[in-house]
Amino acid sequence: MSRHAIAAILYGVVLALLMVFSFDYFFATTLQPHHAAALNLDPMLPPGEWAVFRGLYRSIASGQFVLAAVLLAVLFVPFRRREPWARTVLSLGSASYAGLVLFTLLQFRAATGITPSAVYAAALALLLVGAAHILGSERRADVSAGHP
Repeated sequence: MSRHAIAAILYGVVLALLMVFSFDYFFATTLQPHHAAALNLDPMLPPGEWAVFRGLYRSIASGQFVLAAVLLAVLFVPFRRREPWARTVLSLGSASYAGLVLFTLLQFRAATGITPSAVYAAALALLLVGAAHILGSERRADVSAGHP
């Protein structure tokens, strides 16, 4: 298996994580436990209050899903064709979102002392993106010799 194929798999895992989190937010029926803890609220909100949070959750989920879908399109077409810009787009798109999530959750942890499980998923995503970025780079000798 080539370095490029391994990089594609790693990017795919990161994008799958993003999609899983988007579904988790979109189909949530209660306030996320770490959100409830930060706001000092019961996760089972009254219907009116839950409607507001459900709207926010679905907006977040929709954005996550669209980002993942766009990056998957980049992964399956330009990245497979070894377009030089595709690796940068995949790395920046994935790492920036995972980094924002990780930073936000670490701020939450510093304020409350609670570590949500998503901290580990975001940290893993950043590590996988870094590995994929390194593995997805074309070595100069391979490119000049015309080898894939």
